[in-house]
Amino acid sequence: AQKDVIPLIIIGTDCAVLAPGHLQEAARSLQTHDACLIPAEDGGYVLLGLRKVIPQVFENIQWSTPRVFLQTQERLAQAGASLAVLPTLWDIDEPSDWYRLQGIKT
Repeated sequence: AQKDVIPLIIIGTDCAVLAPGHLQEAARSLQTHDACLIPAEDGGYVLLGLRKVIPQVFENIQWSTPRVFLQTQERLAQAGASLAVLPTLWDIDEPSDWYRLQGIKT
């Protein structure tokens, strides 16, 4: 059995709309789920929370593709982990995302 495991929340640094309330919601979800994800509109995710060690969550992921979120969900399911999926956000990967953040119509 794992002793002294502390829940972990990993966030991307490119999600300007991620707010303290999202972190609080993720922390609350880890009280009842093994993992939580906040999907990104582009198919990735902006936050991953884990209540226990699940090393396979990062295995065989096609990083920087629209399949990252789905593949991560699959790895968690294969590990038998319960998952909370929180509302989708968007991150800044392309110039159009930066314009969106600035409120500029393109």
